[in-house]
Amino acid sequence: MLLRVINLGKLSAVCFIMLFSLALYAIFSSPPQSARAQVIRIAPSVEVITANAIDHPVTITAQGLVIAPNKAISLTPQVSGLIIKTHQQFILGGLIPAGDSIIQIEQTDLKIGLSEAEAKLSLAIASLSMEQGLQRLAKKEFELNDRIFVDDGENKALALRVPQLKQAKAHVQLAKNAVTKAEVSLQRTHLVLPYDARVLLITATVGEFINQQQSIAVLTKANERWLALKFPAKFIDRLTIRTPGKEGSLVSFYSNNQAYQGEVISLLADLVSATKLSGAIVNVKKLKQTTGEDFKSSLLIGTHISATITAGVINNAYAIPRESLINNNHVYVVDKNQQLQSRVTTLKWQSKHKAIVAINLEEHDKIITGQVFGLITGTKVNAIEQVNL
Repeated sequence: MLLRVINLGKLSAVCFIMLFSLALYAIFSSPPQSARAQVIRIAPSVEVITANAIDHPVTITAQGLVIAPNKAISLTPQVSGLIIKTHQQFILGGLIPAGDSIIQIEQTDLKIGLSEAEAKLSLAIASLSMEQGLQRLAKKEFELNDRIFVDDGENKALALRVPQLKQAKAHVQLAKNAVTKAEVSLQRTHLVLPYDARVLLITATVGEFINQQQSIAVLTKANERWLALKFPAKFIDRLTIRTPGKEGSLVSFYSNNQAYQGEVISLLADLVSATKLSGAIVNVKKLKQTTGEDFKSSLLIGTHISATITAGVINNAYAIPRESLINNNHVYVVDKNQQLQSRVTTLKWQSKHKAIVAINLEEHDKIITGQVFGLITGTKVNAIEQVNL
């Protein structure tokens, strides 16, 4: 038993000596430690632009429909009668030139009426001639009996047949008016329009008897179109309407690969109830032919249109990326000391990618084009110049 204890003591001493030797070897064999290097701080990088205050033309995007000028035109006759003839283009979609007879109403009764009116006019003229002859005789008799004639004013006029002459002249004028009315009624048997028209609807045709003010067709001006556009109500004060001395806001749009222009001629007085949008009526006045194409397509009523409207100019303002504007009231800049600073802004206009703002910039300020995270004002930054908007 004693021998075992002695052996374990020797083994423990040997293990301790070995571990101590290994520790000494590790200490003396390791390379010498170098001095700690000084920490180098790297300034964060931000992208910036050098902005200049200039004038910015702005536009509004609007949606709407092509409509007929003053809506559609209801073709109604002013005389009654039987339709005996229509224009060859009096069909749905037909184009009828200005001044052409669209429909013709039977004229027999009206021709008879005109003949009667002319006959009555001849009788009235004859009666006037006879009355003028009687008046000449009355004047001669009055001259012969002037010394014995007691004139109280009215008796002289009666003796000279003044009232009878006025009556005869009035009958002639009434007869002339009747002739004129009969001629006008005869002319109205041909329905014409002073402009090219396209047929939208037909409600009567050859062989039908029509009454005055009965609608027989619906047409629209063939060479004129309007737009009914809708846009946010907040922009309405930026638009101008056409007046005798001033053009309305310019409108541009495309349809069927053709470029069109027009001008605002009126603004709607109320909001569209469903969308709470403002509205404008645009007269399409100019057509621009696309290069290499012939203008053959017409602007069809009911076509949906996306258009841009000129909305004036914002003066002395800065154009910046939309993401640069923080809470719509300030932007971050890099100042002349290459430090991050905040500047108060006033938003004037914005689109999907751009904001136009008023900013009180200091000399050498450069506007940061994106969001800034984890930095406070006064932080030293590395400004990387980008291309201006």
